[in-house]
Amino acid sequence: MKRGVTFVEVMISMAIASVGITGAAGLVMASSTVVRRTQARAQAQELAQRELEGLVARGCLPDPSAWCSNITALDGRSTRVWLGVDSELLTVAPTQPDPSVREYRVDLDVDPPYEGTERGFPRIERPLDGATGRGSAVNVRVTVSWLEGQRRQAAVLQTRMAP
Repeated sequence: MKRGVTFVEVMISMAIASVGITGAAGLVMASSTVVRRTQARAQAQELAQRELEGLVARGCLPDPSAWCSNITALDGRSTRVWLGVDSELLTVAPTQPDPSVREYRVDLDVDPPYEGTERGFPRIERPLDGATGRGSAVNVRVTVSWLEGQRRQAAVLQTRMAP
């Protein structure tokens, strides 16, 4: 006697297949989120590195009245930039909403001057050349932050500069 596939067997097969397809769709969505976050972090690190390289290229002036005054004058500077997936850097917000463009905030903190007890050890202002008196280095920190959903994320790069 020939036996075919029953309706119940077909329904069970379809239920198993739908569970598998749902799982695969969830995996695709999760991997898309991870890719988006990874791209945002890579872009933020690139922006921070560009900013630090620009400061290093500017150099630290050996002004005896205020070490590296050209760099310390930038303390507290905050700018906003927009970066798309094509890595085109915009300094003004796009006129049309574009989900592929993300807004980043770039903040500079140059120490000294200190805003609190952030000197750490060894002290940032220690002389680099063995001289006595005023310190001859500044600590430069670039923080690039962006919104990921409702949470602010950040990438931070830091260096020291001396005349």
